[in-house]
Parts: sequence; structure tokens; C-alpha cells
Amino acid sequence: MKRFLILLLFGIVLTTGAWADAPPTRPADEARLLENMDLVKNLVKGSLLLAAEDDPLKRADHCNALAIYVASEMEQAADKQDGDRTLELAGYLRALLEQGVASNLQTSQRDLKPGSARDQEVNQLGQQVRKVLELLESHLRSGSDSDDRFSRALQAVHDGKAEVDRALQSRNAKK
Repeated sequence: MKRFLILLLFGIVLTTGAWADAPPTRPADEARLLENMDLVKNLVKGSLLLAAEDDPLKRADHCNALAIYVASEMEQAADKQDGDRTLELAGYLRALLEQGVASNLQTSQRDLKPGSARDQEVNQLGQQVRKVLELLESHLRSGSDSDDRFSRALQAVHDGKAEVDRALQSRNAKK
């Protein structure tokens, strides 16, 4: 699973960085390349942190940090009414939530003792990701009603959040 997530993030970096291979032909291409530079840097940094980490809870935390960054980028794209970018980022966010945060949360709970310090860390991580996603969902709902891309982006966020909730509910069921 760790390798799959690293490959997924690497694929995102390559996809996003593919624009760098061909010289920009329009000012819009240059702007998109510049817009993606911080995203690429953060994904590479996050991928390196994930590759070096064996603890699934810490991996979930690294994925959560990346998800928070991608959510912030989505809000900025939505503010600019950039439906294509918002929808693209929503797919990346969903993958991070499902295959990064939720998957690692489930793995981290295998030997979890209720009430332990680690149990509290899982709870804090869950609260943090929920808060960020609820704010993002609210932000996307207040966006353009006439653009299907924003509603599809909202659905992707909702689906990713639901997977994280399922991982946390399985934790609570074990208590």
C-alpha cells in the first residue's frame, strides 16, 4: 500500500509537471505552470516523507498534511471559478484521502488500545481532517451552481471524506 501511494503521488507530480517538458506557448500555459510549482514541490516533499516513514499513523498524518494543502489549492481555484483545476485537484484529494489517510488510519488501528495516547492521536487526526473537509465542502457549495465541474469536485471530496469516516468508525466499533 505504501508503494502504491508513493507511485500515485509520483504520478500526480509527473502529470502536473508534464507541462514543464514542452515550452509554454501561451501566457495561460506559463501561468498554469507557475501555479503548479508549489503543488509539485509539496507533493515531492510529501512523497519523500512518506517513503521514509514506516509508522502508518505518521504516514496518515503526512497524507493529511498533503490533503490540507490540496484542499487549500482547491479553494483558490474555486475562488477563481477555475472549474477544470478544481475538479482535477478534487481527484487528487480524493486519492490522498482514500489511499493515504483512510488506508493508513485503518492499518494504524490494528493493535490500538482504546484510551491510549495513540488512540487520542488517531482521534485528533480524524478531527483535523474532518474540519478541513467540512470547510472545503462549504466553500465549494457556495461556488458556482451552474458549473457541473464544481458539483463533481464536491462529490469527490464527499467520497474521500466518507472513506476517512469509515476508517474512523471501524476504530470506534472496536472499542
